[in-house]
Parts: sequence; structure tokens; C-alpha cells
Amino acid sequence: MKTITYNAGNASSAKVRADIEALAALKPVAIGLQEVADRRAELANVPGYRTIQENGSVKGHVALLVREDAKPGDPQLHQIGKRTHVGPDVAGARTNGWTAAKYILAVDVTDTDTGKPATVATMHLVPSASHSQAASALLKTQAANAAAWLAEQPLPTDLMGDCNGRAGRHEFAPLRKVATAVSAPSRKGAAIDIHWLKGCAGKPVALDGYSSDHKPVVAVIALPTAAPTPAPKEPVVSTVEKLASIAEGEVGYHEGRSGGHWNNHEKYAAQVPTLAWVSAGGYPWCAVFVCWVFNKAGVLELIPGGPTASVAHFRDAAKAAGRFSEYPAVGAIALYGTAGDAHTG
Repeated sequence: MKTITYNAGNASSAKVRADIEALAALKPVAIGLQEVADRRAELANVPGYRTIQENGSVKGHVALLVREDAKPGDPQLHQIGKRTHVGPDVAGARTNGWTAAKYILAVDVTDTDTGKPATVATMHLVPSASHSQAASALLKTQAANAAAWLAEQPLPTDLMGDCNGRAGRHEFAPLRKVATAVSAPSRKGAAIDIHWLKGCAGKPVALDGYSSDHKPVVAVIALPTAAPTPAPKEPVVSTVEKLASIAEGEVGYHEGRSGGHWNNHEKYAAQVPTLAWVSAGGYPWCAVFVCWVFNKAGVLELIPGGPTASVAHFRDAAKAAGRFSEYPAVGAIALYGTAGDAHTG
């Protein structure tokens, strides 16, 4: 099975159409495209191909061209990242410092050469992680959510796209656990346009002579003789769901009492690295509880500045990391008080 991923965003409209026609002439089963929300006319009516693209500038940011004789099924759209503020001057973010929500667009196909079933999908991971801690954290979240989706796919799957980083980056560790990265130098000598292959193997080739600042990357994929039977899996639980579930499980817990008064002695501080002194000293523990929840969920590293008993430290570290926002979000650390240092949860 042959597939191609191509970020066409830097080419003019006329050149994009020429590029698409040249890629289609190679007769891949599917072409995964990124940065094409404003290129709908150029993607339409490619002979022998069905254009799969959602409406809108966000969901339509990626698209698939799939051969009609590959019998494409109903497309799937899966969100892997929310609109997030990562700060100014970050590649992939808008001028106001916000990135758009990100999606995987996928469809089941039949390989035209072997008749074997497979899933082809495309995505665009942004921002560039090297620009800020907030960008790196967001890229890590997008990659983890993409890996969770990929792990659930029952058919051999090619999840392809511009990943804004080489496959070996630490943010992509979840993807490397469930898939094999196949790529070739595609932009300024870096192999950042990647085919993540699950349940199959492939060889990459980057193509010269195209109009964007990204080279198209072809993957020639060997599908297994028989589609693998997936082992039963536990339901995939997102980080936000895990944090909420752990916190809700503590409803009803009370700190200790002595002399007829609450005394701030609790069970959480001793279970969080570096914070055992809080309970021993009878100090307020709202920030400790937040750290305990993140630690229990296995994501303590997501707390800006690390574990702390100080609400003001939450605020200051989040601002320094470019992750502070006045807008509430499910799963985010909430800060209370006019200065954002009175209480947290």
C-alpha cells in the first residue's frame, strides 16, 4: 500500500493543484494533507480520488484524498488537542499566541494492490515544541491523545502528517510505544513529516520538486497477511478524566481535629515528593491536594514549577511558563482570590 503525507500550506493555490495532480499520478491509496482549509477548490475533483475534508477552518485544516477504488468508508474525526494559549512568537500559533484545536481525520480503505483492509489518517501536530515550555506541554498532550486513538484502531493503520518535530523527541514517546515512525528529511533537512505505522511496516521516500517548504513523504507499506486481531483493551481514559475521577473520589475526606478545632493534619502531603512537612507542621493544604491528585494520576510533571504548598507559586510558575489563563478549563488548576493566591483546587 502506498500513501503520501504533504503539508501544502506554503505553496500558492495554483501550485498546490499542480502538486496534488503530480502526487495523484503516483497512484497512492491515500494522500494526507495539512494546512489546506483554504485550498478546498484545489482539492476538489481530482480524477479517481474522493476528497474527504470537514467544514470550517479548524476541522478542515487537514484533508484526505483517497482512491475511489480503495472503497473508502465513513470518515472519522477525533479531537486530539484543544484551543490553547502557548504565548507569542511560537511557530504554529496565531499572532495572539493561541493554537487552534487539532483533529485526526481517518477513513478505512481496501488496499488496491492486495485487497487487504487498512486505516489511513492524517493530522497536524503544532506548535513547535522548541519555542516554549507551554508549546512542549501542548505537543506532548496532542501526541498522547493521538497515541491513545492509534492504540484503539483494529486495522493496520498509517497516521501521517506534519509533526513539527523529529520522531525521537521526548514529546512523542507515547506514539513510539504504539507505532513505528517512518519518515525522511522533509523540511530543512529534518524528518518531521512522519508516517506513524501500527500493525504494518513501511519504507519512506521524500520527494523533490514540489512547491511547499515541506517535501511530500511517500510510505510504501507492507500490510500483514491477515488483519491482526486486537487484544481486549481497557477503555482509554484521558488525563482530564483521570484527574477529575481521582479528585471526586476524595469528596467527604476531612482533615484531623484537636482541641475541638480542625488542625490541617491530612494524609496527602506525605504522599507527594518534598511536601511531607506540610501536614507535620499543620499548614494549609489546598495546593498540596492538587499536587497529590496530579501525582496519583502519574502526571505530576504537568504542574508548572513542580510540587508546592504555595498557591502563589502555582500562579507565578504558570505565568512564567506561558500557561496562565483567565479562562476556566476542565482539568486545569483553578486559582481563587483577586490576586490568584488565596486558594486553589
